[in-house]
Amino acid sequence: MEFILGAIFGFVCFFFVRYLKKQIHEKKGVKSKEYKNMPFKEKLRDTIRHIVFEYNIKRKNNDFLLNIYFDGIQLMQIMHRSHFPELCKSEYDVSFGLALYIPTKSMSINQIESLKLLLHEESEIIKHVDGGEISYFIVDLGTRIRFGGYLLTRIIKEVFNEQESKMSLKLFSEGELPYQLN
Repeated sequence: MEFILGAIFGFVCFFFVRYLKKQIHEKKGVKSKEYKNMPFKEKLRDTIRHIVFEYNIKRKNNDFLLNIYFDGIQLMQIMHRSHFPELCKSEYDVSFGLALYIPTKSMSINQIESLKLLLHEESEIIKHVDGGEISYFIVDLGTRIRFGGYLLTRIIKEVFNEQESKMSLKLFSEGELPYQLN
């Protein structure tokens, strides 16, 4: 009798968890069809793909920095996730992942609010640090190439209202991670 009750309980829990995951995934990528074939997204996705290949596969877990500029003004950066302790599980966690860093110092209140809504709609791991002079958002992109290109494109279009022709990217190789234990 206990075995049958346990099996029924497990079966119900399994479908309940699947239902919750489906509900969460339906919220993510809400506008992905609008941004699907934009050249803007392609350029960002290809750059992220290059970073994942070059700094995680080819040179195992190396450090990098990608600056994203519009009209010569830096809006965002993508860095190795280990630079942000709030994204790491412990002080020894230096596993590879992309962290999107968005400083909010030069943003308007409307831009910050629309960025908050967009990030809570699209991403699971978001940190907002508001320390007066130093205020920024950090988004853990992991190694999700398509999602990273989509999210960046959506932020650039909806929050900053920027055009692709004004964008420039600069990728820097920073060598080995300073946090790795030997």
